[in-house]
Amino acid sequence: MFEGDFVSMRTFAERDHHNIVSWHRYEEPGGHYAAHVATETLVGDVREFFDGLR
Repeated sequence: MFEGDFVSMRTFAERDHHNIVSWHRYEEPGGHYAAHVATETLVGDVREFFDGLR
């Protein structure tokens, strides 16, 4: 979740998915275009997640 994202998103995610293994909040903006606005942060998060699966 990036700054400015829909704040109740976690409530909906937990309601519909009971196996969430990773959830992060970031102070920087990203929103709908996080891959463009906060590229390095998003890439780092994805790498951290997949490194944990090895």
